[in-house]
Amino acid sequence: MKVRKYLYLSIFIYFLVIQSIFSQENKSDTLKNKTKDTTHIESFYSNICLTNLMVARTFDFTLSHPYLKNQANSTAVTYQTVLPVNMGLALDYKWLSLEYTVGLQTGLNQEASWQRSFRTGITGKRIWAKVFWQEYQGFKDFSLDTVQTLLPNNTHISNLRKDIYAQMAYIGVMYAFNKKTYSHLASLFQVDRQRKSAGTWAAGFSYAKNYIQADSALIQYDYKNKNDNLDIKRVGSGFISLQGGYAHTFVIKKKWFFHISLFPAFSVQNNHIRFMNNRLERFTFVYGFNTELQSSFGFNSDKFFVGIKFKNMLFVDNLNNEGFYSYNLSQFRFFLGFRLHKKYKLFF
Repeated sequence: MKVRKYLYLSIFIYFLVIQSIFSQENKSDTLKNKTKDTTHIESFYSNICLTNLMVARTFDFTLSHPYLKNQANSTAVTYQTVLPVNMGLALDYKWLSLEYTVGLQTGLNQEASWQRSFRTGITGKRIWAKVFWQEYQGFKDFSLDTVQTLLPNNTHISNLRKDIYAQMAYIGVMYAFNKKTYSHLASLFQVDRQRKSAGTWAAGFSYAKNYIQADSALIQYDYKNKNDNLDIKRVGSGFISLQGGYAHTFVIKKKWFFHISLFPAFSVQNNHIRFMNNRLERFTFVYGFNTELQSSFGFNSDKFFVGIKFKNMLFVDNLNNEGFYSYNLSQFRFFLGFRLHKKYKLFF
């Protein structure tokens, strides 16, 4: 229930911020003509865009014990999801973007991690904002064995831990300094089309809440006297970060595009670890680092768009304690979308 409370609070704060942003917008001044250079940007702002998605998404984390770093049996563990194929749909219309994906477990990948993800985005003349929520169940211990082993007698060994569960909620708001020749609607959601190459510096902030938990210890130690007081079963963090960077879209032969962006950030955090005996330890007002890298390549025409996108988000928590907890989200996705005729409209 606590996690749901944080999630609902995050979404509530997100929409409060967005409402205050868009209350300053003049409703008659749309993105179509007045705010963009039409020689650089062609707008499909009033077209409903429907996109089919096939996503390969991984979540991995590395954890070391913050109190046993100098001990002989100190170690760090690295866990990663086992890659399933995620399928989903996205809808983009005017300033609104919605997306839902879920991992498919079939007979061919029964040991794949279970995943699902929801994302929404809201865009203005200079501002784009997003919120996403993700869940993962089932992580493989890559610190023990990087490859599954097949024994001579065909006995299959798996170090997949289905008891490990992760959840993350994220909010980000970015401000683009170049609204005239660069469109983030074209680079992110294909609501616009970039006609000529252009880029922009951007800055903003983000907020996230996440945790990872297991039924048994996340780090396995051999003790002379077994003591659950040292075994961690849950780790989590919340942070607020300031970020800034640069985004650029290169246009090739009018309708082909290549986009790349990088936004590093520093954060103030509140981390926690919970031990097997339910003792809770908090680390308040610590510092961390995170970065977001994104690139995409595709074709964007009047009626449809298609392409591939790579995105990586790296988070290092609690630099005060040498970063005992770090996690990484990567996704590689194929998208194919269609624009409906302008006569098809939603309620706004």
